[in-house]
Amino acid sequence: MLSESEKIPLLLKAKELAFFGSFLGLALLATLTWVYLLGEIFLKFVIWCFS
Repeated sequence: MLSESEKIPLLLKAKELAFFGSFLGLALLATLTWVYLLGEIFLKFVIWCFS
């Protein structure tokens, strides 16, 4: 079992990883949203050009 002094750095490391993971997830979601919106606009433009 871990001593009290070893638990605190592990909790801090877990908090850092959780923060980094949530930041990375939000950045990925924002990027995918922009790609989807720009792709939809481009598709509408192509359809408008050839219609």
